[in-house]
Amino acid sequence: MNIGFLHQYSLNSSGSGVYTLQVVPRLLERGHRVCIVCRDFHPEKYPFVEEAVLHHGDRTQQLFRRADSARCTVHTLRGPIMAVAYPRSEDPNGLLYTDLTDQEISTYVDYHVERVEYIARRHRLQLLFANHVVLMPYVALQVKRRLGIPYVVAVHGSTIEYVVNPDERYRRYAVEGLRGAERVIVLNSEVRDRVLGLDPGLRARLVTVPVGVDTRLFHAAGVSAAAQSGNGGENGSGPGRRTIAYLGKLSLEKGIHCLIAALPLVSARVPDAHLLVIGGGVARESLEDMVAALGRGDLAGAAEFLARAPTASQRPGWLRPLTRFWEQVDRPAYLEQAASLPRRVEFTGFVPHPHLAEVLSRAEMLVIPSLVKEAFPLVSLEALACGVLPMGTYQGGLVPVLDHISETLKLPIDLIKVDSREEVFVRDLGLKVAGLLEYLTPEIRTQVASRCRELALQFDWKHVVARLEKLCVQATEAGKP
Repeated sequence: MNIGFLHQYSLNSSGSGVYTLQVVPRLLERGHRVCIVCRDFHPEKYPFVEEAVLHHGDRTQQLFRRADSARCTVHTLRGPIMAVAYPRSEDPNGLLYTDLTDQEISTYVDYHVERVEYIARRHRLQLLFANHVVLMPYVALQVKRRLGIPYVVAVHGSTIEYVVNPDERYRRYAVEGLRGAERVIVLNSEVRDRVLGLDPGLRARLVTVPVGVDTRLFHAAGVSAAAQSGNGGENGSGPGRRTIAYLGKLSLEKGIHCLIAALPLVSARVPDAHLLVIGGGVARESLEDMVAALGRGDLAGAAEFLARAPTASQRPGWLRPLTRFWEQVDRPAYLEQAASLPRRVEFTGFVPHPHLAEVLSRAEMLVIPSLVKEAFPLVSLEALACGVLPMGTYQGGLVPVLDHISETLKLPIDLIKVDSREEVFVRDLGLKVAGLLEYLTPEIRTQVASRCRELALQFDWKHVVARLEKLCVQATEAGKP
C-alpha cells in the first residue's frame, strides 16, 4: 500500500512527530511505501528516509536520493503561511494558528491542498494518514474530493486545546475534516470524549488505538543498581541521592516551572532529593534563571524571569498556580530550602532517543506536571519501559493513563496523582513527590520497576502498528468508490 502521512510540524519536536517516526519505519518493514509531508528541514537525519524533496512555494528541489526506487520519501513544505499551534523549539516565535486572519487560513489550506494533491499523484497514494484535528484532516478531505483517496485521522489532542477550543473559526475545519475520514483514531477514552465534544455524530468512526513504546530502545538498564543503592546511578544521582526526572519540552504549559518550585517542599522531607530535567525548549533560559534566583532567595526575581518566558504573556494562566503558591507559602522556611536548588536541579538539554534510556534510568520516578490536558504522553510509556514509575497531573488523558498504572501495578492512585486545581497544584505536587519517594524503599523500588517493565511490554510499537496497519487496510477498502 502507498500511504501518505500529513504532519504539519518537524518530526522530532513533539509527541505526534515521535509517533510518526515510530510508525513509519515499522510500516516500511511490513512492505508498505510511505511518503511524509511535513516541515522538517533535516530529513537526512532519519536513516529510513531514502528520498527528500523541498517545496519552496510551488517550486520543488530534490535534496537527496539514496535509492533508485525510494520506499520512503519526505516532502518538506515551505509555503507562504507557516503557522504553529503553540511556540515550538524549532520555531519559538512562529505565527500561531489563532493569529491568522481568515484570508491567511484560506491561503494555508489552498497551498497544502495543491501540494498534497501533487504529491499524491506523483506517488500514486492509496491512503492519507493525517495527524491532528486541524488543519491536515481538512486538507485530506479536499484531496479526497479531487482524487478519491480515502484518509484516516490520528487525534493527538493538542490542536483541540490550543486552536479549536480558543478559536471558534477552526471548529468548522475540524468537524468537516473528521467527518470525511474513514476512521478517526483516538488514543484513549479521554481523547474520545474530546472528539465527541466536537461532534457527537463521529462516534461510529472512532477507533481507539493507544500510542506505543520501543521496548528495545527503552529498557531498564541500571535500574537494579539504582534500586539496591537507593539512588539512580552516576551523574546526578551519586551516593544517597534520590533522583526525580522530568522528560519533555521545557515550556510553561508542561508545568516544569511548578515542579522546580515544588522541590523545596520535597527536600524538606527527603533531604537527598534531586531533579533531573531532561529535554530542551523555549523556556530553558528562563527556568535556569529562576533556579538561580531562588537559590539567592530572590522570589521576586524568579517570578520576573518566568514572566519573560515565551508564551507567559499570551497564556498568563500557566503562571497562576505558581503565583498562588508563592502567595501562600511560609517564605522563610521555603527560601531556606530553596537555597540548595542550584545544586539539586540538573538540566541535561536535549538527549537523543538512543541515549534516553541510560539517562532516564537514573531516576526513581518520572513526574508529568502538565498544566494542559495531555492526550496520552509518550513519556509515560518510555518511563515504564525503563522501570521508572510515572506520576502526574490528574486531568485530561493522564487520568486513564494513571488509573491503568495504579490498577495494573496495584498501587493506591493517590500515590501517583496530583490535584489539578491551580490553587493547590504546586503544594500537592511537592507533597506527592515527597510521599512517593518515601514510599519507594529499595525493596519496593525493585518490585515496582519489574512491574512497570511488564506493563510497558503490552504497549510495544509492534503491537500498535499491527493494529494501525489493519485499520489502514480496512479504511482503504471502505473508501473505494
